[in-house]
Amino acid sequence: MSNGRRLCGRVRNETAPVSTRRRRLVQSSLAVGACVALGARGRAAEGSDGSPAAPVERLHAALLDASADGETARARFERLLPVVSEVFDFTTMSRVAVGSAWEEFGEDERRALEEHFAAYAAANYADNFDDASGLAFRTVEVGGGEGARVHVVAELTRPADDPVEFDYLVQRTAAGPRIVNVVVDGTMNELARRRAEFRTLLRAGGLANLLDTLDAQTTARLG
Repeated sequence: MSNGRRLCGRVRNETAPVSTRRRRLVQSSLAVGACVALGARGRAAEGSDGSPAAPVERLHAALLDASADGETARARFERLLPVVSEVFDFTTMSRVAVGSAWEEFGEDERRALEEHFAAYAAANYADNFDDASGLAFRTVEVGGGEGARVHVVAELTRPADDPVEFDYLVQRTAAGPRIVNVVVDGTMNELARRRAEFRTLLRAGGLANLLDTLDAQTTARLG
């Protein structure tokens, strides 16, 4: 979902030691209300539908599939939007991103925000993943967590480039496991970024301003 970072191209390498990166991740998760304790690396990852790894692996498969055929960003977006809408918990993410304003929204307003958020995320993926040549994802670790939330760590390998680490926060729900946040290379916390952006837009012009901005950003990423 990364804004402005083309993950199929060159990504800045994070040179901090693993322990430092992990400490930053925990601090970032706490900042968005995800109080979790990380488990040891190397714990086996199951890929069954009920596993926390399932939505992550489904997302990765969809990204590689959509970017393998040389399609336009708009075509990739159309293929990715249904998957992105299902593997992420946009209700939880929207509520965290807007904070107390969520309680002021009616049901239709909440649904509109969730749909705009999902479209924005799918457009970012469609823009960033435009060529799957030589790309591969692998699930590195499933473990650590508190309550209904668990971390799923994955790695993207790229030809002649450093690998990129993704740390997904997955929440168990009645509908199955859903992603509620992702931290890229230990430093880029997507939900924390959206929280800062969404609340600024709400203060400046209310929900209409936030939705209009998401629409404009989605359209810009699709060319």
